[in-house]
Amino acid sequence: LQVMASGQQVTLREVQVTRPDGTERLYYDMLVHPLREPGGAVDGILLIGTDVTAAVEARRALEEQSERTRRAEAQLSAVLEKGPLFVVTFDEKGTLRFVAGGELRVDPATILGRNALELYADDPVSMAAMRRALAGETFSVLVPRPGNVTYEIYYTPIRDRTGKLELVVACGVNVSLRLRAEEERARIHDKMLQTQKLE
Repeated sequence: LQVMASGQQVTLREVQVTRPDGTERLYYDMLVHPLREPGGAVDGILLIGTDVTAAVEARRALEEQSERTRRAEAQLSAVLEKGPLFVVTFDEKGTLRFVAGGELRVDPATILGRNALELYADDPVSMAAMRRALAGETFSVLVPRPGNVTYEIYYTPIRDRTGKLELVVACGVNVSLRLRAEEERARIHDKMLQTQKLE
């Protein structure tokens, strides 16, 4: 009716059409063009429709997947904030793509999107570990930090379907208490051995 009244062409995007039996929804982009009689008055319309159902469904599926991913990341972040650990992911160039965990001792927003290789350029232990992971190696390493804190960081490269490195997941666990307990146990064991020798 708008085209008939105005005489102007109208483009409609993603018009939903349901089949008469109600079994399927289809989506069309439609061009509605006025048809004029010889005197110039609009006496009809030409409707050209392009089926965009596949594109609409693909976009909606991607939006739903993105929302599920966002919720999963939020839930993981909430769990990580409470435990003695952290998780970061970085891509093949070293760009930090995910950062969470109470043990980071830094606001994740301040480093997300930055390059880990640049952030840790002055840290030879971290640099060597990241380079090993970017080369495709799966391993763990003990990383001492100031304040008598030690992390065991597990590096896991993730590859795409073609085998190309997509990103690296680095999960760090604060093992300071465990290492101190092991040192204490070894000290007590040595003391017991010395006591037995004296007897």
